Amino acid sequence: MIKRQILIILIIYIFCIVGIVGLILLGLQLLSEVVNSKEESFYYIQQTETKISSTYTENYEDLYLLAQIIHAEAKGEPYEGKLAVGNVIHNRVKSKQFPNSIRDVIFQKGQFQPVMNGSIYNDPSEESIRAAMESYHTNIIGPALYFYNPTLSTDTWITTRKTIKRIGSHVFAY
Repeated sequence: MIKRQILIILIIYIFCIVGIVGLILLGLQLLSEVVNSKEESFYYIQQTETKISSTYTENYEDLYLLAQIIHAEAKGEPYEGKLAVGNVIHNRVKSKQFPNSIRDVIFQKGQFQPVMNGSIYNDPSEESIRAAMESYHTNIIGPALYFYNPTLSTDTWITTRKTIKRIGSHVFAY
């Protein structure tokens, strides 16, 4: 009888230990998921297409490429400057003077230094992604087709363009 009671207590004890270990493992797994989700970027670019107008579509590749050029051209600039760089790209897409897609505008020969030096391929910041997303719907620089940093630019032609606005170290012009 005593052996039977000891056996029952031992079985209950083993079930308790297994249950506690299981709860600990489950807790560790949940904690790991929470920590990993905090490491992921706050801004997630959904891989879909959104019709902006009858002729203009926002898609994942364009949005990410736009965020990359914004990051490369306006890293260290205020958010407004990042948004304005996105606006210039959109203005060029809509202009008859430039190619009619975001990709073609960005990769047009000789237009953007980050394309020439490869820095366009760096991962964009969350702020650059947010500016790229907002640039589809908000224009803060009107018809500007160009931007430059007057302290770094060696091109004298760009300085002949009509200035619209200065944001941070960039001048926006058309």
